[in-house]
This record gives sequence, C-alpha cells and structure tokens, in this order.
Amino acid sequence: MRFFTESMVRETIREGEDCDRVAAGPGRLRRRKTFDGVDVVLVLPEYNPEIITGWTEVSDFTTALESSRWSQEQIRTIQAFQNYDHMELAENPTERR
Repeated sequence: MRFFTESMVRETIREGEDCDRVAAGPGRLRRRKTFDGVDVVLVLPEYNPEIITGWTEVSDFTTALESSRWSQEQIRTIQAFQNYDHMELAENPTERR
C-alpha cells in the first residue's frame, strides 16, 4: 500500500527535497515531501521522467493522527511497512522476496 495520489507525486517531484542520494543508487535521485505528518519518498532516475519506486513514512505520528488526510488504519499500515526492511527493496526495486 502506498497511500499517495498522483497530485502528491507531482508535488513531491516539484517541491520535495533531495535526500540520501547515495542510497538511491547511481543515476538516481530521492525526493521527499511531508504531507500532514507523513512523508512521501520517491526514487527517480536522474534524467528520465519516470518513477522507479515510492513509499510513505510516518514522520510525525501526532500530526498524522490529527490530520483528516490519514486514517488510523493507514498510519498503522505505513508504520508496518516502515518496520519492514523497505530500504533494501528501494535499492533493488525489481528484486522480490
């Protein structure tokens, strides 16, 4: 479950901050933008208009819970995904377990 919309993706690409370029891999960028306590993180090729992968992370639990954007179930699911080793999947998006 990703829990982000096309408009959130566009906004993250346009207005998000570059982060952790090394972990993204050669020729890739990581962009991050916070929406009501939840970060949208995208891995993008440096010179192509496509998305390699993306996920959500709870960055401020209280803000997320108080927001009308996120349900408690969505926040629990996002946290469960965070607890799973998603970093390895982000670095190898074609690898499946």
